[in-house]
Amino acid sequence: MSARDGETDGKRRDLPEAFHRPLGAGTFDWDLTALGARSDWSPALVSACDIVLALNAPALILWGPKLRLVYNDAATALIDQSLYPTHRGVTLDALDPQIERPLRELAETVRRTASPAGLSFERDVVDLTGMVARQFAATAAPIGDGSVPVAGILVTLLADSAPARHAPAASPRLVDQVRQLANGLPQMVAFIDTQMRYTFRNDAHRRGVARPDEQVIGRTIAEVLGRRAFADMPSHAQAALAGQQVSFPTAIPQPDGRVRHIESEYVPYRGEDGSVVGFFAVVRDVTAAREAEQELIRSRERSRLILDSAVEYAIILIDDSGRVLSWNSGAERLLGYSEEEIIGTDAAIFFTAQDRAQGLPQKERALSRATGRASNERWHVRKDGTRFWGSGAIVPLARGGAGGFLKILRDRTEEREAHEATSKARQRAELIAAEQAALLGQLSEGVIVTDPKGRITFINRSAAEIHGVAHLDISPDEYASRFQLFRENGEPYPSNELPLARAVLKGESVIEARWRIRRPDGVEILAIGSAKPVLGPGGETIGNVLTIRDDTARQAAEQELREISLRKDLALSAGQMGVWEWNALTDTMIWDDAQFRLFGVSPENFEPSLASFRELTIGEDFMGIVDAAERDGPAGRMVEVDFRIQRPDNGEIRWMGSRAIAMRDTAGRLERMVGVNFDLTERKRAEERRSLLINELNHRVKNTLATVQSIASQTFRGHDVARDLRQLFEARLVALSNAHNVLTRESWEGAPLSEIVAQAILPFVQKDAPRIHSGGPDVRCSTKSALALAMALHELATNAVKYGSLSSPEGHVRVGWSVDRAEGRFDLVWHEQDGPPVAQPTRQGFGSRLVGRSLAGELGGEVRLDFRPDGLRCTISAPLAEIGTLV
Repeated sequence: MSARDGETDGKRRDLPEAFHRPLGAGTFDWDLTALGARSDWSPALVSACDIVLALNAPALILWGPKLRLVYNDAATALIDQSLYPTHRGVTLDALDPQIERPLRELAETVRRTASPAGLSFERDVVDLTGMVARQFAATAAPIGDGSVPVAGILVTLLADSAPARHAPAASPRLVDQVRQLANGLPQMVAFIDTQMRYTFRNDAHRRGVARPDEQVIGRTIAEVLGRRAFADMPSHAQAALAGQQVSFPTAIPQPDGRVRHIESEYVPYRGEDGSVVGFFAVVRDVTAAREAEQELIRSRERSRLILDSAVEYAIILIDDSGRVLSWNSGAERLLGYSEEEIIGTDAAIFFTAQDRAQGLPQKERALSRATGRASNERWHVRKDGTRFWGSGAIVPLARGGAGGFLKILRDRTEEREAHEATSKARQRAELIAAEQAALLGQLSEGVIVTDPKGRITFINRSAAEIHGVAHLDISPDEYASRFQLFRENGEPYPSNELPLARAVLKGESVIEARWRIRRPDGVEILAIGSAKPVLGPGGETIGNVLTIRDDTARQAAEQELREISLRKDLALSAGQMGVWEWNALTDTMIWDDAQFRLFGVSPENFEPSLASFRELTIGEDFMGIVDAAERDGPAGRMVEVDFRIQRPDNGEIRWMGSRAIAMRDTAGRLERMVGVNFDLTERKRAEERRSLLINELNHRVKNTLATVQSIASQTFRGHDVARDLRQLFEARLVALSNAHNVLTRESWEGAPLSEIVAQAILPFVQKDAPRIHSGGPDVRCSTKSALALAMALHELATNAVKYGSLSSPEGHVRVGWSVDRAEGRFDLVWHEQDGPPVAQPTRQGFGSRLVGRSLAGELGGEVRLDFRPDGLRCTISAPLAEIGTLV
C-alpha cells in the first residue's frame, strides 16, 4: 500500500462511525480516499465510477497499474464486509487471497487480450451462522481512456444465493473456523447458549470485557455484565433464541462513573435439526463515536453562541441558489427581519433595487465560487426601507458553492459618513481591518479557547507567536513542562495558578495576571493574561477563553523611562538645577523640589507664580527676564538670562542663570515656558575676581612698559646713541604695547589674528592710500602666539619701510594666512612687491634674528626669509595648535 493509502487509512480511522456507512452514488468526499479529488480523474474513470455506483448489482472497477478498487454497496458483502466507502482506492492486494487471486487472474487476462473475459471460483464466506462456501461468477471488460487501451477493468459479480454446505454446529472444524474468523474481526463476538451462558468469545471481546476467560466462559450474561446492564437484554435474548435476529443499543455504567455505549446484534444459530441452539452476540463499542457526536453538538452550540454574540455582524448562511438558511441575532438587529421571516427568502431582498437589477447578488456568489472569496462595500436595504452602508465578505462552504455560502455583513454607515472625504486607500484599510476584526484568528491579542475539560479547541496566530511555537495543542497540565514559568520576582510559577488553569479547574475569572514565559527558543517574555469560563444558555460551562498579550516591550520601555528619569534627576541634582514651568495664560508655575531649595523657600508656605517670583528678584533683573521671554522669535527658541535673587531664608543675594524654551501659539503669542535655573553666584564672583586681576595686570604691564621706555630714554640721552636707533626701540615697545592692548580687551584669553595684524601694521598704514593688505580665515591666537606674531609683523613692516617695498611710492605688501584642516597646519605669508631691488644681506641683524630663530622657537614651527629681487617673501609655518584655534 502506498504512502497515500496510509494517509487515507489514518483519516478514515479518525472519522465518526456514521461516515463509514454506505453512501451509494450520492454525495461522497473522494479527497478522503487514495484516488484523490474527483476533479483530477480522467473522464473514463469518472464515467465508469458513475455507472458502478448507480448499479444495484455487485460491481467494481480495477483501475490503473496498481489495480485500485472502486466498488458499490452491493459488492461490499461479496468482497469484504469490513470495507467502508472510504476504503475505495485501496489496491487489490489488500483483499483476502481467496478473492484477490481470481480477480487478479481475470485482470491479467483482460489486459493481455484487451477484450472481455470471465471465470468462476469458489470462496469461503462467513455469516454469523457459520462458515459457508459459495460459488462466484465474475465477468470483466476493459476500460480505455483514449491513450491506454486498458486503463481499467469493469467487473461484475454473481454469487449463488444458497450455501453450498454447512458445517455441523458442534464440529471441531466449525469451532476452529469460527475462532479464527472471529479473532480477526474488530467487533466483539461471543456465542451464548440457550441457558444464557457464554461458551465462546473472540480476542476483541476479551479486550472490551477485561475479565479472564474463567470469569466469563460458562457464566451467564447477568453474571458477566451485571444485573443492572442486563436489565434491558432478556427480551432481546429471548427473541434471538426464538429465531429472530435483533439489534439494540445498550448503555453500561463503568466503575469510574463513565458510561459505555454499546450497539449489539443477536444472530440465532440453528443445529442440524433446525432448532436454535444459541446465538452469536456481535457487539460494537460506539462510546467514542457518541462522545464525538456530543462534542460536535456542543461545538455547534458554542459556534452558535459566538455567532449570536457577534451582534455587530450579520452572519448569514445562504444555499447555492441564494436563499437564506440561517440568520444570527446580528443579522436580525442589522436588517430588521426575524429569523422566522427570512428563512427560505432570497438573500437579494436586502440589496438595493438597482443592485438587484444588475444581478449583483448572483455575480457576488459567482465571484466567490471562482476565487474562494468575494468582498464588497455597498448600500443595503433594511426591512423598514432605510439604507445603510454595509461591508462584508461571502465565502463558499464547499468547492464550487455546492454546499452554500457564508456571508458576513457589518454596518459601516457612520464611519463612511465620517470619513467620506478620505482617500480610497483609507477606506480599503478600514475594510481590511473590519474583516480581520471579524475573525478571532486575526486579533493582535492572543486568544486561546478550550472545551470544559481544558482541551484546546482554538488558538490564534498571535497566541502562538507569543509562545514562540506554531501550534499550542497542549493541556494546562502540560503547559509548565513545555515552557519554564516564573513570577516577576523570578520564583517558579505553579501551573495550577495560571489564569487558564484556574478557569478550567476552579471556574474562576482571572483579570490581568502576570507571569514570565521562557520559550523553547530561550527568549523570555512577560505575559499578561485574563481568563474566564464561557457559559451556555443554561448557565453551564461550555468552554473557557484566555486572552494574553506580550508586555515585555512595554515593561522595558517603562524601565528605560524610569532610568532616564532617574538619570535626569541625578544630573539635575549634581548640577544643582531646578526645573520649572510657567503657563502664561493662567499665570501658574510648577517648581520641582530642587527649585524650592535654590530659592530658599518651602513648598508649604510659597506658592509659585510670576508675582511671587518677582518678589524674589532684585532691582531691574526681573524686567530683563520678562524682556527675554517676550522677545519675538520662533516657537521653541532658547531663552537665556542671568539675574539676582535675595533668598528669604537667610537674606543672601545670589546670582541665578536661567535657560528655558519659549512656546508660542500659531499667532505668535507666548503660551508657556519650560526651563531650568542654576546657581551662578560662585562663577560670577570668580569672574569679578578674574576681571580685577586682569585689570591690575594690564595696569602693571603698562606701567612696566612706560618705565622701560623712560629708562631707555634717560639712558640714550646720556650717551651718543643715534636718533633712529632710539626711535626703532621705542617703536618696538609701542608694538608690544599694542599687542598687550588687544590681549587686555580679550581678558588675556587670546585674540583674533586679524586684529593682531591690524595693530601691528597700524603705524605704517596710510588712510588715503593703503599699501598693506591683509586677510585670511578667522583664527583666534593664543596669548603667546599673539605677542610673537605682533613683534614679528612689526619688524617686517619696519624693514619694509626702511629697505623694502614701502620705501618707494609704488611698493605694497600683502599679508595672507591659511589653515590646512586635514594636516592641522597654519601658514602666514608676508609678500613685498613693486619696491626697490632686493639683495641678500651680508649680515643678520636683530630684526632678522627676531623674525627668524626666535619666532620659530616660540611657535614650534619654521620661518623662511626669501630675499627675492622683486621683493622679500617671509613664510611662517607652524602647527595650528601652537597658533590657536580656527573659529
